[in-house]
Amino acid sequence: MSSYKTVLKPSECEIIEKKSRFISLTYPVTTEEEALSHLEAARKKYYDATHVVFAYRIRNNQIQRFSDDGEPQGTAGVPVLEVLSKGEITDTLSIVVRYFGGTLLGAGGLIRAYSKSAHEGVCASEVITMAECVEFQIECPYHLFGTVEHILRKHDCRKTNVEYADQITMQYYMEENSYQRLLSDLTETTNATISAKEINRNFYQL
Repeated sequence: MSSYKTVLKPSECEIIEKKSRFISLTYPVTTEEEALSHLEAARKKYYDATHVVFAYRIRNNQIQRFSDDGEPQGTAGVPVLEVLSKGEITDTLSIVVRYFGGTLLGAGGLIRAYSKSAHEGVCASEVITMAECVEFQIECPYHLFGTVEHILRKHDCRKTNVEYADQITMQYYMEENSYQRLLSDLTETTNATISAKEINRNFYQL
């Protein structure tokens, strides 16, 4: 997978539907253990809630889980999960806490309320795209620094570190599908005196 969507930050939102409170808690997570830890904390904090519904999707091992937590089957956990799956959002936990307000919502009303609550939570957490990037290093003599820096800017490389010693050592990252074009440009512009050395691959926010 060269890219994926997830959420940037935790969020908490609340909506009211016919006097029932729906509190959505959304978290970026990378492991099932992390998701379960947030879920346990929510259950402790909202110990007096009528229902604590959840869904999560984890990119590693393609894990997805959900729970209606006592709501009629298919009216709570599935709508929350569908907000994530239809948006192709992963590495994300969505919890929706309900305090019953005394008025029955019916199956359709529950589905709409849980979907709306989860959707608002995801939006508040800000959906981002993470792309697989190449982390690389360039060693450059001082007289070529301006030339190399211009090439790196042209190819939208992102700087992570620069060290100044006998020569300049620069560390950057960029999208994998653009890396070969950078290498060609470096070779052509510097007459093959400068090259980039790949040091790692990781996912970064675009």
